[in-house]
Amino acid sequence: MQDTPAITGKVALVVGAANGVGRASARVLAAQGASVIAADIDLDGARDTAALINDIGGIGTGCFVDVTDEASVAAAVAMTVSTYGSLDLLHYAAAEMLIVQRDTDLVSMDAEVWDRTMTVNLRGAMLSCKHALPHLVPVGGAIVFASSPSAQADVVRVAHAVSTAGIESLAERITMLHGAHGVRCYSVAPGTGISPADAQRVAERVADLLGGGS
Repeated sequence: MQDTPAITGKVALVVGAANGVGRASARVLAAQGASVIAADIDLDGARDTAALINDIGGIGTGCFVDVTDEASVAAAVAMTVSTYGSLDLLHYAAAEMLIVQRDTDLVSMDAEVWDRTMTVNLRGAMLSCKHALPHLVPVGGAIVFASSPSAQADVVRVAHAVSTAGIESLAERITMLHGAHGVRCYSVAPGTGISPADAQRVAERVADLLGGGS
């Protein structure tokens, strides 16, 4: 007899779910029995992800979120709770990649590139946790951030590297602050330019961590 996945019956909010690892994670979470809010600034992409989930017999809803706007993040969390009754799992997979080609060494980088990267990658992650944690603490929920190997090794994309290092530090802080309440927080570093198969493997690892794996 096959064990029931630990995620069955849980409610997950996936931020950055319109494509890539976020979309793959949303689909895997739904396939394992979670109800999923697929949130993204690309609302059409988020709705497409939800449609893919529903097509495989899962439960998914598309949702707009602008992670640079705290009110928008709070609204996405509120929509998750109002739609499905709770929030058990948060996966933050949003990242600023449109200006990554302008993310160079500190001497030649435009300050706006630094600011935008930090706002989306790091501040957006913080805001998502700020508004999700009041719901995650009572149920001993879980958070998984999509980080990057850049946090340790990238000497070119300075802003991206520093922002993802910040994400890993944020995961540690959340664990120290809320681990005693049963909240688990992880960061995974899938890399860049990954194939659909790679995204699927990362998504399965995200689902395992959210479900209580180690």
